[in-house]
Amino acid sequence: MNRLSHFFLRAKHWKMFLLLFIVSVGRFVGSIAIMVASPSPEVSGLALVGLALLGGLLALVFLTYLWSVGSFLCSVTRPDLQSPLSFFRVAIIYPMVLVFAAASFSLIGNTWPFVVFVALGLFALVCSIYDINFVSKALAMAETGEPRALPEYAGTFFLFLFFFPLGVWFIQPRVNRIYDARAGRSNHGSDL
Repeated sequence: MNRLSHFFLRAKHWKMFLLLFIVSVGRFVGSIAIMVASPSPEVSGLALVGLALLGGLLALVFLTYLWSVGSFLCSVTRPDLQSPLSFFRVAIIYPMVLVFAAASFSLIGNTWPFVVFVALGLFALVCSIYDINFVSKALAMAETGEPRALPEYAGTFFLFLFFFPLGVWFIQPRVNRIYDARAGRSNHGSDL
């Protein structure tokens, strides 16, 4: 396991919340500043690229978190309950690539046709929902050791989907407990 995964699995809930909250607020404040200021087209174009990169950073942090947690939880679940990681990993990588590709195309002044942009964006949305579902289900199965249906892990799913980044505040302690138990540590381990 790499250092980044180790960080995401051991980090305290308030640190994960703070990390995701700061990046989210930065992107929101940047959006408001662009709408209010809207100076010359050159500055506005550079501001939009900066905003796209901030959005890319948010996506990168959140999707890396999902990758780390989902891969770990899948590895600690009974083999007969494990979901295949292959589509999960593709579904994590695709939105990241799309965000940075869109920012790159904006930077060089090349735009995609609207239909292509919508189709690629909708598929990225489907991938993100799949990723959240995968991690939510894996967390429920890792905690109980039993197969779980959507109604049994819907709370976790909605914490990720609709209450981001606040949902991480409630989900991260559960991940910490499983990680600590798997690593043979006490319930709290070190304070990362």
